[in-house]
Amino acid sequence: MSLELVGLCVDVAGRRVVTDVDLTVPDGHVVGLLGPNGSGKSTLLKTLYRVNRPSAGRVLVDGTDLLALPPRQAARRIAVIAQESSVEFDFTVLEMVLIGRTPHKRVFDRDDHTDLAAARHAIDRVGCAHLADRSFNTLSGGEKQRVLIARAIAQDADHLILDEPTNHLDIRYQVEVLELVAGLGVTVLAALHDLSLAALFCDSVHLLAQGRLIAGGPPAQVITTDLVRRAYGAEVLIVDHPETGTPHLIPRRARR
Repeated sequence: MSLELVGLCVDVAGRRVVTDVDLTVPDGHVVGLLGPNGSGKSTLLKTLYRVNRPSAGRVLVDGTDLLALPPRQAARRIAVIAQESSVEFDFTVLEMVLIGRTPHKRVFDRDDHTDLAAARHAIDRVGCAHLADRSFNTLSGGEKQRVLIARAIAQDADHLILDEPTNHLDIRYQVEVLELVAGLGVTVLAALHDLSLAALFCDSVHLLAQGRLIAGGPPAQVITTDLVRRAYGAEVLIVDHPETGTPHLIPRRARR
């Protein structure tokens, strides 16, 4: 087992937001974390990268307590792409990607040939070589996500955590970003809003509602009309994707 959440509970401002979550992300798999706004997806993911501390339970990476590892060592195992993508300083794309090399250096070490080679390889891999000298803050949303994925590649971690990586992107960039993530060959846990895209790209999905997991497994077992109604309070039609056979959601108008 690669990444395991065991009995995870998280309290925020004295209120329990995530309750008794047990979840496994096997090596090399892409696993989706689904649920409506306010269901606890971001709170759960922030616990994995130390923004939140669990009130109970453990997070294990290959059987080792992730939260007990020194920060630098933990960052060599898990890379994160959070929802917020703007930065305060005017970094170039190359400089942003080089930040991913931080866990592999000591304090005040300069970037060396190894770091530059890793960063340029990562930029090439995501198809952003032509943007290397551009200011990160001038990029489109889809371009920023590609650069952040390049930073994660340069970090050389074998686990990737993504919090709504396709948020605010048009359909072209949504598909491109998820194709890129799915092709990295690392272990991925991603919070996703679009259930049809989650079904298309994830090996398995887990559905949160009010901070509790109510279902987990292959997309066809979890993305059903009954479970969507239970978690989201929405009425949808679900059909098989004509090419992949994965669940595809069709919204329904409220009856009048």
